[in-house]
Amino acid sequence: MARERARLASPRVTPNPALLRARVQASHAALQAVSRLAESLSPDATLKRGFVIVSDAAGGLLKGAAEARSAGALRLRFADGTVSADVGTAKQSPQGSLF
Repeated sequence: MARERARLASPRVTPNPALLRARVQASHAALQAVSRLAESLSPDATLKRGFVIVSDAAGGLLKGAAEARSAGALRLRFADGTVSADVGTAKQSPQGSLF
C-alpha cells in the first residue's frame, strides 16, 4: 500500500515550461474576456449607454409604467447622478408607441 501511494504521489512526466506558460496565458485571456463581458452587463455600463434606472422613493426598482404611476415619487438614476421626479397626470399620446 505504501508503494502504491509513493507511485501515485510522484509525477510521471516532467511539466513542459512552454506548455505551462501557454496554458497560463490562455487562462489569463479567458479571464479578461469574462471580465469585459461582466463589465458590459453591469448596471453602470447600461447607464453610460443612455438608459435610466427608475426606482420609488424608498429605492425599490420599478419595472414598468404601472408601477411608476402608482409610486408617484420617483428616483431616476443616470450615469452622472440621480434626479427626483413626480409622476403627473400626463395623457398618453394619441400616436401610441413608436416601437
